[in-house]
Amino acid sequence: MKLHWLPSCLFLSFFTFAISLTTLHCGTSPSDEVSADASTETAPTDAASTEDGAEATPEGSSGGEESSVAEKPTGNEEPSLPEQAPTEQPPEGSAGIALKGMTQAFAAGSAGPLLKDVEVCLSIPKGSCTKTDEKGAFELPGVPEDKNVLVSAEKETYFRTLYGFAAGEIKDMKGVFMNMLPKTLGSALVSSLGSQIKPGTGIVVMLTSGKEGINMKLDASGAEGPYFFSTRGIPDKNLKATTSSGIAFYINVPPGTQTITTSGSNAEICTHTGAWPGPNENEFLAKVEADSLTVLSITCANKVGYTGLTRNFLDQKPVEGVKVCLEQPKITGQACATTSATGNFQLPEFIEGKEMLLSMEKTGYGKVLHMQGRGQETHFTTGLLPSNMVPLFASLVGTQMKPGTGVIVVTTLTDTRTAAKGLTLSIDAKGAEGPFFLGTDGKPDPKLTGTTGAAIAFFVNVPPGVHTIKTTGEFFKGCLPYHAWEGTERNTFRAKVEGDALTYFSVRCERRAVVYGTASNFVDRTPLSGVKVCLEQPSIKSVKCATSNNSGYFLLSNVPLRSNMLFSIEKEGYMKMVQSIDIDQMTRFNPNLVPKQALPLLANAAGVQLKSGTGIVVVATHDRRGMAATDISMKLSATGAEGPFFIDSNGQPNTSLKGTSSLALAFFVNVPPGDHVVTTMGLHKQTCVALRAWPSTNLEEFKVKVQADTMFSLTVECTRERTRKEGESCLQTDSAKPEYNDCATDLICTKGTCATTLKRYSACSASTPCSDNHSCGVATNGQQPYCFSHCNPDRQDCPSDSFCMAYLNNVGRCLKKCSSDADCGDYGSGSCNPLGSVKICQ
Repeated sequence: MKLHWLPSCLFLSFFTFAISLTTLHCGTSPSDEVSADASTETAPTDAASTEDGAEATPEGSSGGEESSVAEKPTGNEEPSLPEQAPTEQPPEGSAGIALKGMTQAFAAGSAGPLLKDVEVCLSIPKGSCTKTDEKGAFELPGVPEDKNVLVSAEKETYFRTLYGFAAGEIKDMKGVFMNMLPKTLGSALVSSLGSQIKPGTGIVVMLTSGKEGINMKLDASGAEGPYFFSTRGIPDKNLKATTSSGIAFYINVPPGTQTITTSGSNAEICTHTGAWPGPNENEFLAKVEADSLTVLSITCANKVGYTGLTRNFLDQKPVEGVKVCLEQPKITGQACATTSATGNFQLPEFIEGKEMLLSMEKTGYGKVLHMQGRGQETHFTTGLLPSNMVPLFASLVGTQMKPGTGVIVVTTLTDTRTAAKGLTLSIDAKGAEGPFFLGTDGKPDPKLTGTTGAAIAFFVNVPPGVHTIKTTGEFFKGCLPYHAWEGTERNTFRAKVEGDALTYFSVRCERRAVVYGTASNFVDRTPLSGVKVCLEQPSIKSVKCATSNNSGYFLLSNVPLRSNMLFSIEKEGYMKMVQSIDIDQMTRFNPNLVPKQALPLLANAAGVQLKSGTGIVVVATHDRRGMAATDISMKLSATGAEGPFFIDSNGQPNTSLKGTSSLALAFFVNVPPGDHVVTTMGLHKQTCVALRAWPSTNLEEFKVKVQADTMFSLTVECTRERTRKEGESCLQTDSAKPEYNDCATDLICTKGTCATTLKRYSACSASTPCSDNHSCGVATNGQQPYCFSHCNPDRQDCPSDSFCMAYLNNVGRCLKKCSSDADCGDYGSGSCNPLGSVKICQ
């Protein structure tokens, strides 16, 4: 499962590997280290037994020197800023605050190692400089709080990088993360667009968080762009607006202060979160300097109109005359409405913010407060308690409410909207009592120490103010805000409390993952028992293992969701196998072990002999559809290694092949142990990215960690240029063109010809498929399949005319909203029907 977008973070991302400027206090995700306590995993009947190995976290393990798989901290192992990094003294008489941060290199697909000796300077206004220490940390003194400032980061072989901060932004930051792009990688990406970087010009990179469909305009003579990145993180000249990657950039921008204007039907207003504001709405200033890269981050939001229904909690009857108000505490502005006789309300449109407060009050009832954030649900059904019933919460747990205090009720759900069981909470409010948890019978039980299937906890006698609540849970990666304000640390959330009022908020908690599969013999595919399967986190020396049962089945549960992990498989009589792997919530892996006696036969077929103490590297190449990616060549940066050898369609090594065949397999033998790099080269304009592989510093480079007498396996995804137009041939019927396999975006190869695919709400079938980022599925009427665009139920990131209905973990389908049958036309049955709190076409 991918990391959720967090509105309070300044996150700048360049190409998919991210040029990022992330506030270290934003709490991106909780710690997911494997527990050091020994335990036994519970598996189905005759399932594998498991064992946890103890972890050790060596000093400085966050610094990227541990191994070649250093990652950008994402909350899993957040780097700690030193009390005092080496700095130069600020000029005499200077005023301001100290800006703490860290610097890191980019690698294609993920972050590279932390960078030492980077010169970080206050460039505008001219100020002091400092250099990063061994762990990439710095502290820059004398940064003005009340001015637009520009901070530069400079190191040989990297683009000089500029970060702009608007007046008032830095004072709210605990720290910043400055990433630097290697010049070779940047040049390669620009070259893929058919252009090149001109000396004396600059690059401007923008990340738009919040909404897709944002366009840019930069009026500067000679500037090229904007170029936008697809959802797969590859620049696509055909795109006219941002995708879910949110990334856009210009190249060859002349030096000076340039104005960038944003527009787009999906965003009515954009605000700065890492940029200088311009003179007008949706305008931003970028300070461009020669041979430098300027990074901007902006947040775009719609104007939203909240709707809802208020009921009496006791009899569920609608309550008329309730005053409902929406406000942003940090911004002047409020939108209010009064509920009708049916208990319904509709608030005027309001600019969506990351911290909003929805209040409901009426004489005779206790006031209710809802925490609300950007991108969260905009429809509420709320139960109001009569004022004399508010003390009920305290009496149920054997205490009494104190006048002038409040109650906080917390709902804890998983990412699939089921109860998050076993979660506990704490609060920083002096005098507050709790947490108290509801049992499965719906009654609070003071003996409970964590949430049950009821998924509800509450605090009583909470003093007025804004308080922080922290969540912890052994079987959860962590929790993210749903109806809540983010806290300043991981797994913390803030809630506003008023006297004699009830504050409600909820969080969504990501479960840890499960890795499972069946181990088999490569030769005859028979299941293998007694295979030891281990997951390793090299950066923190953590190991978690299981053993396959008589059916070859193994299971590792409570696995942290992480990238850049090692998956090792070994059994006596077979060659040990190591796989680089990323963990999502349900990772299935069916390893096939090669008998040791079969390996010399494989080598002999390639005309070589295996040397003891060396390793084998196997590379599989897939296309974006999971099919074989052919004609992919490669090389390995290891002295003495022999290969690559390519497997032909008959399953035999064929020394005459110069690239992968329909079996999409290649291998190297006699590879000395150590860290090496595999570089892929598409013979017909293909480009490969990491699938089950660790990316390296440059495009189409992948890291391998070779061990003696071990096979290292990696899988990459390779795609061709998509240039074939509608009506042109495909499916290798015209191999004279190197891109013969791929039709242009929104076209599909059907019966040997590129044809138009179907988009949202179009009827589809196996012979009439949907376009990219859409799936053909049965609509809610259970009859005609339709094309659905994908979405995230937590963020409700569908177009404004749609509602995101969950159907698998954090994946949903955008269903068309409606108010009457007339809105549906020929969509589905043409009828408008309720689906929970909204109406959709069925």
